[in-house]
Amino acid sequence: MKGEVRTYSHQFAMLLTASNPYNTPQRFSVALRDEWNQPVPRVQATMPNFSLPPGESGAFYVWGDVPASKRILVCVTSQFFATGAGSPVRGEVCGKYDIVQLAQ
Repeated sequence: MKGEVRTYSHQFAMLLTASNPYNTPQRFSVALRDEWNQPVPRVQATMPNFSLPPGESGAFYVWGDVPASKRILVCVTSQFFATGAGSPVRGEVCGKYDIVQLAQ
């Protein structure tokens, strides 16, 4: 995943979609990092943790202040349920998004 977000402000927002490719319900977590793999301050996801049924998709927003590096990584990781249900494989997908501040 790769993209560009354009804003006229010092803040940005984007809508992303996550899908469950597994045959069992899955729990996912969203991590927001900078290009050096460090947490991004003042950036958050509407649903940092969520569950999806098999084959379904869910949307969430990421928003906040434009980071100094002008780039964020959004990583969605499958997590095990406390009951042991879910896929035995821990999957992670990361997208790289450049934040472009436009002149007013």
